[in-house]
Amino acid sequence: MVYTGKNIIIISILLLPLLGFFTFSSAQKKDDANKTYTVTSIHSPPFVLHTVNETTGEETYSGFIVDILDDIAKMNGFKYKIQMVRDGKYGAISKGGNWSGMVGEIINEVADIAAAPLTVTAARQKVIDFSAPFQKASPAILLRKPKNDQVGFVDRFMRLFVPMSSSVWLHTFIGMLATAIALYVICYFSPIEWRKMAIHKDATFRERESFTCLNSFWFVASCLVWQGYERTPRSVGARIIVFFWWVFCALFLMTYTASLTNYLRIISQWDAHWSSMPVVGDLQELSNQNVIKYGMIEGGSTSASFANSNVGFMRNIYTNIKNRNSFHSSINDGVDRIRKSFEEPYAFIMESPSAMYLANRKPCDLMLILDPLAYERYFAFGFKRGSNRVGAFNQAIQEMRESGRLNELKNIWWKDQCASFDNVLQKPARESFYSVTLGSFSGVLIMLAIGVILGSIVAGIEGLVTRRKYSVTGSI
Repeated sequence: MVYTGKNIIIISILLLPLLGFFTFSSAQKKDDANKTYTVTSIHSPPFVLHTVNETTGEETYSGFIVDILDDIAKMNGFKYKIQMVRDGKYGAISKGGNWSGMVGEIINEVADIAAAPLTVTAARQKVIDFSAPFQKASPAILLRKPKNDQVGFVDRFMRLFVPMSSSVWLHTFIGMLATAIALYVICYFSPIEWRKMAIHKDATFRERESFTCLNSFWFVASCLVWQGYERTPRSVGARIIVFFWWVFCALFLMTYTASLTNYLRIISQWDAHWSSMPVVGDLQELSNQNVIKYGMIEGGSTSASFANSNVGFMRNIYTNIKNRNSFHSSINDGVDRIRKSFEEPYAFIMESPSAMYLANRKPCDLMLILDPLAYERYFAFGFKRGSNRVGAFNQAIQEMRESGRLNELKNIWWKDQCASFDNVLQKPARESFYSVTLGSFSGVLIMLAIGVILGSIVAGIEGLVTRRKYSVTGSI
């Protein structure tokens, strides 16, 4: 192939952008190697932990974001120094249009990079650039774990009756009363029962007393709790009633035992963790109650999202916090309020990663409630608009995500120190329990009623037949 001067010119024009790109990248890396970036941050465990040596005054920084920043710096060959944001805020716009916190320091070129759990929002994206997100988050509720109060004697005693509804207990008592009365009447008047036999010296005095009024009730009650009996009636009608009563007792006890077992399983778990405080399962339930007071950080993305939300209960939460002046200047301030609220429970609304970290740390006195329906937010590094560092950070974060480095760092910094299942909960609501209702148990009661009626009819017929028989023979 022959290259003419025209072809060489065309090829040179096509290669110039590629040559410029490599030249720019090389110059950028060379520039990074000689530059130290100023990073603005905020103390927010486990993302950034700022400690000061009391003896030397030396400041040290560690945390999940610091480790990410170290890896990115090594990949791109630059250095950095961290400084705490002066006003201790993440960044919110004032009525005058000025930004505070880390966002304001990036805009005013006080810092080159914002490295913190800085939430990506539409308002912030208008004034600064963000890297690819390194973690997602959602609002969560942080609470102090309830103490395990002992349930009173009366409450524990009344739990024995919870498996059956009050209507079932009432109709069971009526059925027991009707059965005992029917047995007593039949055994008193029937010519072939123990009482009549004793009159004719065919039964002992003890046998005669088997089905007195009191002993008839005792017979029915002892059968109900499966304690056996001494004697059974002799007449067919009374035995029919006893048979149906035995069936009723078996079905009643099986139903009661099954319901009581389920109830004790549920209530024992509840007593062990939640009996001493009203527990909410999500943000909407928190908004709809007045027992648990709550607050959040002032001037952060969480408060801004609640204030500007189109969801009614989220705006209601923000309004309540504003009216009660329950805003906090920092996470530590909010956590201190939780731990000092002994008389009445207090909740702190914050981003889920920080809340999860606190709930999994000693002294293990906090718990986290996640809202599965809450919105998702993302944390990312912040830069000045048009910064040429965004692309390098995006590439580095993507490589760390694909290599598993991000997950490795998460496992390091969110390691659980509390060997308990109730630190992080999706919805700590008590499992539903339903007592056995009259509608469910009515079939058993109807069966007993049929048995009592049938037995009474048979006993009446049996008495008439027996009397006629004895009248013919001349004795009764």
